[in-house]
Amino acid sequence: MIRVHQVKCRTPEEIEEKLLKKLRMKKGDLLSWKIRRQSVDARGHKVLFSYVIDAEVKNEQKYLKLQDVTPTPDETFHFTPTGEEPLPDRPVVVGFGPAGMFAALLLAQYGYRPLIVERGSEIHKREEKVRAFWNGGELDPECNVQYGLFRWQAHHPKQGQAQRQGVRRTGAPGGQGADPH
Repeated sequence: MIRVHQVKCRTPEEIEEKLLKKLRMKKGDLLSWKIRRQSVDARGHKVLFSYVIDAEVKNEQKYLKLQDVTPTPDETFHFTPTGEEPLPDRPVVVGFGPAGMFAALLLAQYGYRPLIVERGSEIHKREEKVRAFWNGGELDPECNVQYGLFRWQAHHPKQGQAQRQGVRRTGAPGGQGADPH
């Protein structure tokens, strides 16, 4: 499989024609192709689509000598174990944000049984504290207001009032440091 860069066309229907021309190839030598990336080149007076194409071809080595043609890289994720022996203790994952969740998932998938350490209250207590905060209570710095908030916010009747007072998802006054999404 080869990867062909800078296949430029006016319409997507021209891709195969332009690919064959760029590779100086007979149609019979092109076994299959798929779009890997697409962009728009709007420089100059005419707008063109620019594609990166992965193509299966006969006599691959012949085409790898051309400009803008490379072997298609293996982009699959391959887990590389760090040791052959079992770990003496369970691995510890600190925090259960996106990176912590992913680390714990990979460790669990490979049989390591990670121990996850998360700061803050259990979820039902955290939900109560978040509800109290949104109802005018104080922020508990030991119980992060961000976690569990997105599901809870949709059901909160005073959400609009809190946002008008400058409180956002982070709980920052005046919206400073707030998540814009």
